[in-house]
Amino acid sequence: AEYLMSRELDECARCVKELDSAHYIHELVKRGVKISMEQDGKDLSTQHQKSSIDAMAALFGFLVKNAIISENQVAKGVDRLHRVLDDLKLDVPTAPALLKDFEDMLKEELPGDDEKKE
Repeated sequence: AEYLMSRELDECARCVKELDSAHYIHELVKRGVKISMEQDGKDLSTQHQKSSIDAMAALFGFLVKNAIISENQVAKGVDRLHRVLDDLKLDVPTAPALLKDFEDMLKEELPGDDEKKE
């Protein structure tokens, strides 16, 4: 949540490195995206309603590109969000659309499988 206020990628990366718990990074992804969905889903009248989701996609893209976390850890966190989406919709009715937006934005942040093979 602090990252969403500061948007300091390097500081957040340092904190994630300090956690040194690769087995729980998926939970960090799940919670981070959930918090950003809750923020963006609060006020549908705002023009920048996806600014937190966009920032979270940029963060996890940055962490993957810098080998701080893996794409698999991010995918596992997103998968966990899909599993609780029905419950999340109770608090954030736009959660399914926001999660799809996050996934689309993250794809733009990361090199595709085709680029990795070349």
